[in-house]
Amino acid sequence: MAEFDALEKKQERLLIQKADRLRDRPKRVITFNAAVLGVYGWHVSVPVLLGVFLGRFMDNRFPVLHLSWTLNLILIGFLAGIYNANRWLKKEGTVSAPEKQKAKDTDKNTHTNQRGSACNS
Repeated sequence: MAEFDALEKKQERLLIQKADRLRDRPKRVITFNAAVLGVYGWHVSVPVLLGVFLGRFMDNRFPVLHLSWTLNLILIGFLAGIYNANRWLKKEGTVSAPEKQKAKDTDKNTHTNQRGSACNS
């Protein structure tokens, strides 16, 4: 029973911490969200268009029976674009500029002492 109470208290603390982080997080403006969607679109559309042009060239230059270079390269470009866009979104798009600045300021204010433990200045 004591283990259950300890687990319940731990979960409660985690939920409170998560709620505090969400409350303190600055609201994203619509322009930031639109910019993220725009960049995501470019990350997908450019490889698809490259697949179209390269596929048309290869269809004319190297014709193969029962194979469309264009369709295959469009699919490859789409998959590569989705992969690159998701990788970019994980790296850059998930944190807004004010959140990044706040994290940098926090990192600057925290340093380690000679023993390697963190100290706030």
